Amino acid sequence: MAFRIQKTALASTINKNNLAVELGNTSIHSAYMLECTITATNGTGASKTPTIAEFLGVLEQINVVSNNTNYHYSWSGADIARRNAMKTAMNTTNRVLDMTFSAVASTGEMSASFVLWMDEGDVIALMHDTVTLKAQLANYLADSCPVTAVTIKPTIIELVPVAGLADIKARYGEKYGGALEPKVYVREKKCDANTTFTEFFELPTGALLRGAMLKWSVAPSQFGIVATVPSRSELMRMNWNTAVASDEIRFRVKMPDNTNYIDYNAELAFNGLGIDGRNFNLGDYKIAAYSTTETTLRYVSFELTYPSTAGGNLVTNHSAF
Repeated sequence: MAFRIQKTALASTINKNNLAVELGNTSIHSAYMLECTITATNGTGASKTPTIAEFLGVLEQINVVSNNTNYHYSWSGADIARRNAMKTAMNTTNRVLDMTFSAVASTGEMSASFVLWMDEGDVIALMHDTVTLKAQLANYLADSCPVTAVTIKPTIIELVPVAGLADIKARYGEKYGGALEPKVYVREKKCDANTTFTEFFELPTGALLRGAMLKWSVAPSQFGIVATVPSRSELMRMNWNTAVASDEIRFRVKMPDNTNYIDYNAELAFNGLGIDGRNFNLGDYKIAAYSTTETTLRYVSFELTYPSTAGGNLVTNHSAF
């Protein structure tokens, strides 16, 4: 089994008038790098200092979709930046969340350029008819600050089989039973103010749950996971400060504000994989929190799922190698 790595900067770009780019289907997509430039006009009538949160907010949705139906990534620019921040241990460069900007006079131009990346697993592009990068963009950076231009230049980190189909079968199995693709998406739910550790958010089902990034509008005093069957059982309960310290020790970075990460393998299953969401029903496991203030959880799920394959594509698409 032999693969070579290829890095391909695409000629096509996403902008305000073109919200989708085809990524190709002749290789395995190991990761995607997105070089983003956002420009807006300060229409507030006064000096304004823009924030990186405002620039990231323009990237409302970033999706990677195969065959127009299978969503491998479906999250926002801010979600990606938070996830990237966890992967920059000992690195003081390209930390997007740390970017700051100078004040801009009224009617002046505000601009930011940064790179985001998505690398949560192999998208086996040659198993699909199409793989597409799509974006949903906001029209305003902030009140009275219209966005005048957005450019997203994608680069694909590819694994290219040297011996074509034989290498693919060696990597994923004769019938591709070992082929798992990333599925990253967002769910939100409000947690009412409470005085006890209370479950409120059902863990997803149907795929292999590898991890979850939890972004809270207000940090709870405690959070964790509760099993509801056959009887209620607390599988995890963490004090907030302890959880943050644990994440910062693990990732060796300062965690983004009000954000935690749950590794379902290391912290629950301890099986090298995670929790198999095919083996339980919706509601069997829930996120719980103790929070005397109402808070909203933004749950980013990191899953692996079997591809919805298009059969003969593996035979036809490898011919370009």
